[in-house]
Amino acid sequence: MTEGQTEADDDDAFTEDSVISDVLAGSGFLPTATTSAGALPSGWALNEYRIESLLGGGGFGLTYLAHDTLLDCKVAVKEFLPTDLAVRGDGQRVLPRSGPAVEMFEQGLRRFLDESRALATFRHPNIVRVNRFFEANGSAYMVMDYVQGRTLNQWVRERETAMDRTTLLAIVKPLMEGLQAIHDGGFLHRDVKPANICIRDDGTPVLLDFGAARRYHDAEHTLTAIVTPGFAPFEQYHSHGNQGPWTDIYSLAAVMYWLVTGQRPVESAARVHSDPLLPASKAADSGTFGASLLRAIEWGLEPHEAKRPRSVADFRRVFMPAPAPAARGPLASDAPTRAPAVRATGASEERRTIVCSVLYAQIDRSVDLDTAQRLACKSELDDALARAARSVDADSRLIHDTTDGAALCLLGQPEDACVVAQKLRRLDLGEAGGGLRQGINLGPVRVIRAGSGALDVQGDGLDTARTLAGLARAGQVLVSRAYYETVSALGSGAPDGLHTTGQRADIASRSQEVFELDAASGITRRTDEAQPALAQDALTPVLEALLARHIGPMARVLVTRIAPLSSSPAQLVEQLATHIPGESQRAGFLIEAKRHVAGTTGVSSLARSGDAQSSARRSSPPTTSARSVMFGARPLDDALIADIELRLARLIGPMARILVGRALKRVSTEQALLDELARDIPDPVQRAAFLAGK
Repeated sequence: MTEGQTEADDDDAFTEDSVISDVLAGSGFLPTATTSAGALPSGWALNEYRIESLLGGGGFGLTYLAHDTLLDCKVAVKEFLPTDLAVRGDGQRVLPRSGPAVEMFEQGLRRFLDESRALATFRHPNIVRVNRFFEANGSAYMVMDYVQGRTLNQWVRERETAMDRTTLLAIVKPLMEGLQAIHDGGFLHRDVKPANICIRDDGTPVLLDFGAARRYHDAEHTLTAIVTPGFAPFEQYHSHGNQGPWTDIYSLAAVMYWLVTGQRPVESAARVHSDPLLPASKAADSGTFGASLLRAIEWGLEPHEAKRPRSVADFRRVFMPAPAPAARGPLASDAPTRAPAVRATGASEERRTIVCSVLYAQIDRSVDLDTAQRLACKSELDDALARAARSVDADSRLIHDTTDGAALCLLGQPEDACVVAQKLRRLDLGEAGGGLRQGINLGPVRVIRAGSGALDVQGDGLDTARTLAGLARAGQVLVSRAYYETVSALGSGAPDGLHTTGQRADIASRSQEVFELDAASGITRRTDEAQPALAQDALTPVLEALLARHIGPMARVLVTRIAPLSSSPAQLVEQLATHIPGESQRAGFLIEAKRHVAGTTGVSSLARSGDAQSSARRSSPPTTSARSVMFGARPLDDALIADIELRLARLIGPMARILVGRALKRVSTEQALLDELARDIPDPVQRAAFLAGK
């Protein structure tokens, strides 16, 4: 670690020191601050770009404001110039220093070009766009959009009103979406701070400066790491730090802390053993920002990376408001009404959370393809997925394009995901075919219509499917346990063609059971079965409509498939409730559904089925649907269940919700629940802490 280097900033009140640390063990090279003395002169031509002025610099190089003479617009141009490895020579050429610096400079130059190529594929409104890259002057250059606006430092300084929750979320939410896109592409930003966040003239934020960006698996091999005290986590301070999405989450949480308190957080290196940082819940007004948001900031600022959220989705879920429930329509009346089919691409799906099957397909990044070939493969994949999905009703499917692949969200029969995956396997994808990887999950997703009119899909359902695709080998289809169990429950047992591959660890080192879809599997979509001759004849349309409020169009499939397997209306309600993510939503469904059950069946009908229901209760443990499950004299209530789920989620991610819901079908005491869930925590130290209530 070296003496702090001051990075130029426009706000003296929040000047940020950039400590540059070497992360190549034993190399001995420590970059120094770059000054304007080594910058290209105004008027210098780089291909079609004419340099106008120096915007800034650091250990990796310099960033210029330039004029694109072909398109007649301003751009930002970043030059690779690590000043401890290279110098400016005659004719403005960049020359590597002698000795080991030559090899290190060449290695860094290749990495700069490779990562510029990958970053150029990102297209997100809250990430500065990389338009092109090229080699010249013995170095390499990255051309980015020049964003008109003010840095977050300037914007805060010029505000005439105090920060509030609404304004904070208007800044943070788009930045989270941008970071999610970066992480989905396999990259880390690694330098999130106020100076690298610009507030455009229209008020929207954009994340700048990808000079420190690195792929996940390459983070430990980077030439240098920029460490901004207060905003950089401890794992960036040393060469063997475990960097991942949680690294950027720490930095974003630090920005949030700064916004709500006006103070930069204590440097992370000083927080590892004895933490002097005043928690956000004490340093900021909970009445203004909300206790959940301040607690989320504290979670994101955990000094030890293993205790932080493992993904942006985990972090966002803690404090972002849940979507508003759908307005009451025909259900305002007690008349049985069948839930209408909802077109996945219709306006009614804007900002809704639904449960669906998600198939995620991507091209293996290890396949050796240049940029043009990879873009062509991506286009072939998109077309092939659209063709394979034609067998599914257009009203129950939505294709969501991503940077490195495509997701198919299916609102109908869960087996459709396997059917489409098999068809995609058989289609000729050209160069892309050999590297096709697929993942299938069943879970909640949120469909949002962006300002541009395009639909965006977020949530656990998509995130887990993408993770599975990342774990798959080329040509392989991996399936989540949640999907496997749902298909098994809706059928007559374990489906043919799906077999377990055991526990697999994802990129965040979380372990989960994974299943594989055999290439020769004959899984087909099921046809609707006749309704049972119970009170469900009149009740099922009502339950379907109630359930559709919480999970969307898949309600029809679940009611149709589960009703024939239920021995009573009450059991049907209980089984349907297990498919609703979220304790409060599940409880609301149960209250309304049980009211309809009582009104439909009547006392005499319920009495006739009483013996069977009592027997069922004796033979199986109570479910989470009850407002409290008793053990001894103390209730295992919603608050305790939610606390256990949150503690588990911090260790294993979004799978916690599914595991807790499933475990509560089998156990009825707190200790039994903890013992059941602890089996899914791979790390023995974390497992012991979880069991101890820490």
